[in-house]
Amino acid sequence: MKNNLLLILSVISAVCFLSCDKEDISLKQADNFIKYYTNFTEFTASDVEVIANSGYAILGTAETADSGTQICLMRTDEYGNIIDVPKLYGRIDNDIAYCLKVLDNGGFAILGTSVDPVTQVTEGYFICTDNNGEPKFVRELEAPGNMEVRHFDIDDQGRFFITGYFDVIDKGKQVLIIALNSNGTNYWPNFRDIGVQGDEEGNHLQIMETDSIVITGRARNSISGSSVYQGFILLVNETGLQIDWIDVAYTGKESEGKCVRILDKNNCMVLSTVKSSAGSTISLAKVNLPLRNVMWQESYSTVGSDVAQTFIFDGDLMYLLGTTGVTAANSAITMITANDTGDQVERSDFGLGTELSGVDFSITPDGGLIIVGTNENPEDNNTSVALIKTFNKAF
Repeated sequence: MKNNLLLILSVISAVCFLSCDKEDISLKQADNFIKYYTNFTEFTASDVEVIANSGYAILGTAETADSGTQICLMRTDEYGNIIDVPKLYGRIDNDIAYCLKVLDNGGFAILGTSVDPVTQVTEGYFICTDNNGEPKFVRELEAPGNMEVRHFDIDDQGRFFITGYFDVIDKGKQVLIIALNSNGTNYWPNFRDIGVQGDEEGNHLQIMETDSIVITGRARNSISGSSVYQGFILLVNETGLQIDWIDVAYTGKESEGKCVRILDKNNCMVLSTVKSSAGSTISLAKVNLPLRNVMWQESYSTVGSDVAQTFIFDGDLMYLLGTTGVTAANSAITMITANDTGDQVERSDFGLGTELSGVDFSITPDGGLIIVGTNENPEDNNTSVALIKTFNKAF
């Protein structure tokens, strides 16, 4: 299967197109394809979601000629063909997209940042839309200092829980936690900021069945007193108050938690990028929360520099997405399959010799994968979003 996938991608990637007309669709195109979307001069990917029974939703940051960078939502059919005009959101010329979720009602929740045109302060920007991408409400998340919001999760009541960081006066960067009701109003009266010595950032969170929230990110000065960035697990209760802080550190190396997934009420998995003088590797760790203990760690490396993005569970296997920097100018999307003890089962690096980077992915209803990434094309002075559909997960 691996050789078939690499052959498909290498052949199709030689052709760059905006979208195919219906009559151009091959019989197998729903099973596997790669599309490049060159709607904008600079178009970078942020997230992808499966739309039930109808295709995919892609979130990215688009640079337009007259409005700078804006948050962009693009919907496609199951073949990757754009089904309507991409939707743009934002206020001035410096809006950035981060995270996308499909809501139970078929609409979309979108998280990004936007610069206040009056104060020039960077704020969180949260949008809920109908199923056509038309905004139902927009919430500007304000704080005295600059804010960067990176990820959110939704609980069973339809509430939104957001993490990132913001600059707190006299404290510096602190992990940010925001809770909003389903209509965009504050669920907690105030935003929460949690940190130790002023250089902590939240990257990803997940809500537990107990309504506690687990967050991962990086902290330059953690409880252990390290002077380099270290990954961490932050556990807070349903009101956003800290329960525990657990370092996920690698001796003598810099690390950053990129994605956290709950196994059960006591255990979680955290995917990290670990840096050293030789480069960087993708690492996965199992953490026992009550014991505050890293049960095991596994690293996945090549001769290049590997950067972690996200991962998902599927039965007894885990699928890890990242980017491999083969040289200073070339990169490839990396997909690693691991078992439930972290042992690598398979690895594929595709797009070798290009400047393709992986951002996010989902399992499709037919048992394949839909992967979104960014493709740098220096020859044409263009950056495009790449959407890749594989026919199964067994590369």
